[in-house]
Amino acid sequence: MMFRQVAATRIAAAGVVLALLPAMVRLPALAVLLVLAVLLVALNVVEHLRVERRVAERRDVEREVDPATERAVAARSPESAPGE
Repeated sequence: MMFRQVAATRIAAAGVVLALLPAMVRLPALAVLLVLAVLLVALNVVEHLRVERRVAERRDVEREVDPATERAVAARSPESAPGE
């Protein structure tokens, strides 16, 4: 996850804001506000997709079953009881 870590997406967004700063000084305040709002929404969408993808990857890894564990479960099941 990106929590309690340095996130490259946030550093990139901060870099974009710093790069646009000279232009923002000359633009009307509402235009600057719109640019910052669009940047913030884009940052949130990107981070949401990254977190969602990592959660899905972890879910897929947890679903994979170890073959040794699968054999142990099969050995304990009633269908495989000897004498039947």
